[in-house]
Amino acid sequence: MLADRLRAALSGEVAPAGASRGYGLGGNTSTSTNVVVSEIDGLQFSNETAINPAAALSVARSGATGVSSASKGYALGGGLSSSVTAEIDGLQFSDESAINPAATLPTARRVGAGFSAPSKGYAAGGLISSQSAEIDGLQFSNESAINPAAALATARFSPAGVASATKGYALGGFNGTVNVNAIDGLQFSDDTAIDPAAALATARNGSAGVFSATRGYAIGGITASVTTEIDGIQYSDESAINPAAVLSTARTNVNGVSSAVSGYGLGGVPVSVLAEIDGISFGTETAINPAATLATARSVPAGVQG
Repeated sequence: MLADRLRAALSGEVAPAGASRGYGLGGNTSTSTNVVVSEIDGLQFSNETAINPAAALSVARSGATGVSSASKGYALGGGLSSSVTAEIDGLQFSDESAINPAATLPTARRVGAGFSAPSKGYAAGGLISSQSAEIDGLQFSNESAINPAAALATARFSPAGVASATKGYALGGFNGTVNVNAIDGLQFSDDTAIDPAAALATARNGSAGVFSATRGYAIGGITASVTTEIDGIQYSDESAINPAAVLSTARTNVNGVSSAVSGYGLGGVPVSVLAEIDGISFGTETAINPAATLATARSVPAGVQG
């Protein structure tokens, strides 16, 4: 465990490298209306069994953006039954108790991309009444709001968020008219915008973002229909990747959690809301499909790992 934590601190990928559990925070249990919940459940990585802590979000909602520090997981923003919110709450990993910092997002919105640096968590893009290019979030050390001047190159909602040790990327999304395959994001060291030349193999929105130390993946999502696609970005040269593996269940509005060895998509919706958990093994880029399922079937939970 100490070696895992040291490796995590050196790599910058604090939560995934040393993480033992992945959690889905909140979500929507209906396909026809916004029936939001405060549920927190997820997956024990070591044996891929389901977990269901007693804690719940302080504000029930769907489409919050998930970010993770070394000790806490946060749900940023999200959608209420009829409006968007700037709420920030979440989970203390050590005892799985609920947390509710005083900070709020500078801009209320839902279905943004989340990526976590060692010291900050960011929400990128999202939906207010229209698509947004906003990047804001939370300073982990004092749980204060942050609002960098940088913005996404392409305003959109429902992109997938992934992070390397030095950069956060928003993959795909919907720009208000069409699905896009854009990949852009943020340089952590100086909070400046980045816009690699790489693009997703398949333009879509509603994918889950999962990531290893070397690659970030967008899994699932919707094009003209729901898809099992897995593609993404190679961090070292910011080139596009497109593994042969596909999800076992096609769906959109899914969210992702990442262990050191695998990435998992939690929940989602093809026709009805699902409790499905499946994903990709990073070492072999093969599909995985644990027997475990979420305790509560739903779409757009926020994914955190710790």
